[in-house]
Amino acid sequence: VLATWDFKVEDPAAHLPTAVDLAQSRLGGPRALPDGLRQQAIDLLTGFLTGEHGQMLRSATILGREVPLVAVVANRALAARADVVMRSGGELIVGDYKLSRQSTATPIAEYGYETIVSNALGLGSNHLNLILDPKG
Repeated sequence: VLATWDFKVEDPAAHLPTAVDLAQSRLGGPRALPDGLRQQAIDLLTGFLTGEHGQMLRSATILGREVPLVAVVANRALAARADVVMRSGGELIVGDYKLSRQSTATPIAEYGYETIVSNALGLGSNHLNLILDPKG
């Protein structure tokens, strides 16, 4: 859903049911999710899009989505796909959505993303934003 979402939408809750159904149909699975699971997805996305991270994304300029990042570190190729690359407050920011019961990324995950962003784009870790939803 977030890969194609228009973050400028004023009322996400009004558009999410259609967006969730469309995303499900693109996966090639059954046309309808079980009602409980579908509603959980809508509730989760509504909370995200109306919260702090959604507001940040709404005010940012989205430069790319699903952006491949590749870097060579210590003679090893590292690859990742950034969910979103945006410009906010004059800064270039690489964002990656994560559902987590924690409010912060694990040190290993954070180090991996920082290394790839730093080497692939020449940006410091202050430009990386792991967008975590602790309700996930």
